[in-house]
Amino acid sequence: MSELKTTAVEHFEALAANYEASTGGATRMVAVHLVSLVTPSLGDPSAVILDNACGSGVVADEILKKYPAATIHAVDAATSMVGIAKQNLKDKATSNPVEFDVMPGEKLEFPDAKFSHSFTNMGIMFFTNPAQGAAEIYRTLRPGAQPSSHPGRSWAIVTWCSGRPTWPSAQMTSP
Repeated sequence: MSELKTTAVEHFEALAANYEASTGGATRMVAVHLVSLVTPSLGDPSAVILDNACGSGVVADEILKKYPAATIHAVDAATSMVGIAKQNLKDKATSNPVEFDVMPGEKLEFPDAKFSHSFTNMGIMFFTNPAQGAAEIYRTLRPGAQPSSHPGRSWAIVTWCSGRPTWPSAQMTSP
């Protein structure tokens, strides 16, 4: 019996048009929670936000509901997902339109320390190299900034990404 194998990007390319409905709203519920963890700093005029592995744009959408002038960059490795996110967010931003790019989270094409906030909502588990994705998140965050992520399978990646233990007795090891 032959086995059908697809990559995560191929899977999301095919699923893009129905992605949010296919999750039963779970990604939006997680996005609401992640955004609530850093509100109101998202409204700071100096804030530059990354919606990494943006999917259909639910994180950016939730941010724009509260802060329509937010500066947001939304990226995803799946071209179809970026297209859906553009469509979903086209009229949401006010003075700063969301900037979109097709870009894998483990190969972010942004300079070091660009972002004040970085959200990766249920995406890091689909990266071809989650540890590299975590390193890229950390590299692109400003000093002192913390990632907001729901990695799916393992919170250890977020702890490693933050560059320091979350409690005094924790031992840092690469995932």
